[in-house]
Amino acid sequence: MDRTVIGMRIAVVAEAEKAKDMIFTLGVQLEDTAFSFRWFAKLAQYAKAVQALPYDVLILSEKMDLPRFRDTLFTKASIVLFVDSASYQSRKYNQTTFLYLHDFQKELPFCLHLLKQCAKGKQYYLIHTQGASMQIRLRDIYYVEKQEKYLLYHTKYGIFQERGTLKEKEAKWQEDGFVRVHHAFLLNLRSVKAVRGDEVELINQESIPISRSKKHRFYETLQTFQPDDAS
Repeated sequence: MDRTVIGMRIAVVAEAEKAKDMIFTLGVQLEDTAFSFRWFAKLAQYAKAVQALPYDVLILSEKMDLPRFRDTLFTKASIVLFVDSASYQSRKYNQTTFLYLHDFQKELPFCLHLLKQCAKGKQYYLIHTQGASMQIRLRDIYYVEKQEKYLLYHTKYGIFQERGTLKEKEAKWQEDGFVRVHHAFLLNLRSVKAVRGDEVELINQESIPISRSKKHRFYETLQTFQPDDAS
């Protein structure tokens, strides 16, 4: 069974009833966009959860817009949407877009294009490892390594292992920027930093080999690859 999930991840930090209303509004406005959400009663709960997996969009009260949270929490998301603001405004902080909404229901349409743009390229894979499951963005997987009956996922968050075949992952993910460069390695082209002879240098400072039989296909795919945005 394919465990690749497509969708934008949204975190809502608010009281239960208010969160319910906002999620309903999002569902109506984003009816043609795949997304999932998680509700947090407190910002501390979100802070703990985001250590394991980032969210694309964070929604919370403007009262929580404090300088100490901007670099540590808010910039982990692509879009931070503050509600109960005095007026509608938009600004950039590092690579994160901050949106301030006075009336969530009436003003959400003003930023729909940003939310839909953020949803592009948001694909996740559900890894089952050591009795637990976790979602990893495909773009955060540097490469997949085959070791006997197991696959090792080398990711931004560490290395995770599960049973599987590289052939299966190659077939499912080739349209998402993954290419087989060796009988034991499936590479995410977003991770390529440089090519040196028969090796690929990756953005995580590792290098993996390119086999002679895979080299032509690798170069051909790399030249035509167009990565999605880096959010």
